[in-house]
Amino acid sequence: MPEAGKIRMMVARALRVWENNSKLTFREVYSDQADIQVLFARRDHGDGYKFDGPGQVLAHAFYPGVGRGGDAHFDSEETWEFDASNDDSRGTNFLNVALHELGHSLGLGHSSVSDAVMFPWYQNNEVDGILPDDDRNGIQELYGAKDKVWGPYRPQPTTSTTTTTTTTTTTMRSLTYYPQQRPNYNYPNYYPNYYPNRDRTRDREREREREREREERQRERDRQREEREREREREIERERERERERERERQRERERERDRQRESQTTTTTTTTTRAPITTRTTLAARRAAATQPTHRPYNYPTVHRHNKPHKPRKPKPDSCMTSYDAISMIRRELFIFRGQFLWRIGARGLYNGYPTETRRHWAALPEDFNKVDAVYENQQRQIVFFIGRQYYVFDSVTLAPGYPQPLTSLGLPATLTHVDAAFVWGYNNRTYLTSGTLYWRIDDNTGTVELDYPRDMSIWAGVGYNIDAAFQYTNGKTYFFKNLGYWEFNDDRMKVAHARPKLSSRMWMQCARSVNDVDEEQRWTAPLVSGANETTDGSSGAASPSQQRHSIMGFLVVALTCLAWRS
Repeated sequence: MPEAGKIRMMVARALRVWENNSKLTFREVYSDQADIQVLFARRDHGDGYKFDGPGQVLAHAFYPGVGRGGDAHFDSEETWEFDASNDDSRGTNFLNVALHELGHSLGLGHSSVSDAVMFPWYQNNEVDGILPDDDRNGIQELYGAKDKVWGPYRPQPTTSTTTTTTTTTTTMRSLTYYPQQRPNYNYPNYYPNYYPNRDRTRDREREREREREREERQRERDRQREEREREREREIERERERERERERERQRERERERDRQRESQTTTTTTTTTRAPITTRTTLAARRAAATQPTHRPYNYPTVHRHNKPHKPRKPKPDSCMTSYDAISMIRRELFIFRGQFLWRIGARGLYNGYPTETRRHWAALPEDFNKVDAVYENQQRQIVFFIGRQYYVFDSVTLAPGYPQPLTSLGLPATLTHVDAAFVWGYNNRTYLTSGTLYWRIDDNTGTVELDYPRDMSIWAGVGYNIDAAFQYTNGKTYFFKNLGYWEFNDDRMKVAHARPKLSSRMWMQCARSVNDVDEEQRWTAPLVSGANETTDGSSGAASPSQQRHSIMGFLVVALTCLAWRS
């Protein structure tokens, strides 16, 4: 590299800034086992986080750890400026970027202070060896402040006097302070929270153990609360049924009253004369004739409805084996799949009876007129979070939490965002992610809002693509992405999908039997891609197969022989 000398000088200068503000010391070594290795690369360089060319992503670094831990990578396609005094340059100040990335290498995260070195966005500020307060406090919290080394103490001469002689004595005492040379092993290890590292099994096991303990403590309370909710729902349903029965009894009583009135008015007729009142009995024929004619104006009784709302036709239930998924999530260790206004509930023994059912039968506080659930997940506090349009709802079991729903902007998402495509907890680092269109965000569990250096492009999830339908983490710790009728399993270590072609969702998650239509559908999903130039408008290949070519040649020969026979 032609600027190798300047790069070495700038990296040493950046490290010296961190060294002057902490107990750290650095020395340059020629070894592949160095704690911090600096690499210039372009595009895909083998760590799963490829560069994007000039602009946008300038560099990235890995928190302290094994393997790539502590390394810093810079995009070689950027226009770097190595002369900090050149104000006319349009390049990117390499010293400022190196100072920021080496801060990550030492274990510092991003800062929300705009003038800090660790602010997530590039700023062409001159540090000049003195760190801002936020950065200095951060590095000293990790490694301690630099010790002061005192020189020899030189006291003033002391004088002692007697009656006979006078003696002056000067005493020199060395008070040189020697700092503690033994390293402090009590500092915690800081691993990257969004950059990959290979050694995460132990942290994941500890987190899962804590999760199991929390679940054990919470499971009994949840069961009792849900049982009370179900009993309350059953009591409400019984009361509604009793009210319906009373209404039906009143309707029957009204009909019986109308029948009695009709019979009393059509049984006999009375004739009056000037001589004497004579009551005559009508004949059977007369009674029949009278019964066929109305003797009073009929009254049209209104139809009685239980509600004063227009009746809405119920939407048909979706087909379990031939439908895409709007949202999918593990809730209370059971799998919930959402489509339209309905959901499926799948436990350890498979799909529960009576499903799919309406989502509002479980979470009645959801809006009555919602068309679908955009995304759903269970957070670290075991609350269930629903995303519907521009709002999100938080439930404690089946009860809506106070203060909800809230707009998406309260999470720090842009006001132009109309919906969330998916929400899931990534098994790699147990952090919460939201996706929409071509972008994704990560939630800060401490603040409950999106982190400062987001959104980012969905292309980092290699092979997943844009505008996904749903995503979730299964009980095996793996993450799955869904689109249309298929799904992909994601490989966390390689940061790409485990299989290029999607697999049919219905067979894996709904345990649907494989039918003829499923075979045709699977062949369509997994068949090799065909160039569009070789396809006809009906989807078939434009190029003829060898058998078709043979049939065409035989047909031409038959026509030619027929013409020769006709001519002869």
